[in-house]
Amino acid sequence: TAVSAWNSAASGSTLTLLADVETSSTINVRGTKALDLKGHKLTLNGKSIEMTGTDSLEIKDTGTGGEIIQTGTPGIIIGQWSQLTISGGKLTGSPNNDAAIIYNNNDSSVHNVTLSGGEMVCRFSDAISLYGSGTINLTGGKITSTSTQSGMTTSSAVLPRPGFTGTVNWSGTEITTNVGCGIYVRDTSTTINITGGTFTTTGINIPSDGGYAVSGNAQGTINISGSPALGGKGIYLLNDKKITVTNTLSNSTPIGVTMASPGVFTDSINTTYNDASKFTSDNASYAVGKYPAGHDKAGQLFLGNPVTVTYDGNGATGGSVPTDANGSYANGSNVTVLSKGALVKEGNDFAGWKIGSSETVYANSADNITGASENFTITGDTTLT
Repeated sequence: TAVSAWNSAASGSTLTLLADVETSSTINVRGTKALDLKGHKLTLNGKSIEMTGTDSLEIKDTGTGGEIIQTGTPGIIIGQWSQLTISGGKLTGSPNNDAAIIYNNNDSSVHNVTLSGGEMVCRFSDAISLYGSGTINLTGGKITSTSTQSGMTTSSAVLPRPGFTGTVNWSGTEITTNVGCGIYVRDTSTTINITGGTFTTTGINIPSDGGYAVSGNAQGTINISGSPALGGKGIYLLNDKKITVTNTLSNSTPIGVTMASPGVFTDSINTTYNDASKFTSDNASYAVGKYPAGHDKAGQLFLGNPVTVTYDGNGATGGSVPTDANGSYANGSNVTVLSKGALVKEGNDFAGWKIGSSETVYANSADNITGASENFTITGDTTLT
């Protein structure tokens, strides 16, 4: 049988499916092997593909429509020092059993899982659920959750379990879920590095505390840079947890941030790349701001009460009064004043903006007003005249 051939194959072998196969036997991976689905289906009837020791497995599909179908226990169980790569094909989880597609239950294991292509479809439980340590690399492919576990927050695409002291690197995988979250962290020693990838929700079975790209009941380090497109509710942060922006965020779509208790949500390690325009609050009662120079939290991003900035033309006879496209700012953040543009007042030269009775003059650098300040710290709804 195909399973017997697989179990007896030498290390370095590739098993290529030549027809659809159903098995009620465990498929053991020993050494380094590859499984080429070649457009066929492998159905695991209550059994798993099991890896132990320093085993290495690549699952690929040189045909079209190749699929591994899980009906009961975890689809792939990985052991200590195991290396698993999914570069093609489709892995479909059990429709009615709380068993992840890829699973490990050994707290002392060190293992590496890479999703670089293909698709994983969760129908009831998680796609990747690991204890122990090691690395989960989400470099490509898709994870789609169509779970029937309505309202189950922890039924998520990737679930680093309690005791997982490793790293999740998310750089390219597309994650879509109708329940739970993209990555749900359950250990303070887990590190999440986000440099790309996308997250979207369908909203069918999303509970009130689900729908986040990253969430968890225990969180470690979250590093972010590059061009991730994190839809849904974005990132949820527990109390006292922070995001480290390690390099430029280049995606034009802001990342949503929800905090258990609103306040500072970036750490003080490096403020160079903290750009308030790259984040948005998922609660209309708060806005994203950046503390100005001189503040004891200078350069940090935070959620604060929203306040507005408006401009008064003070009797202008031509042009349009500038309108701040930001809509609102977090109270206490830094604001750069807008240029007057084509605004004119017959018989007068523009000398800058003022706030109330203050003698300080503000002007955008484009207006070339000598001695004017371009920025101010907003402390409430503000009108510049």
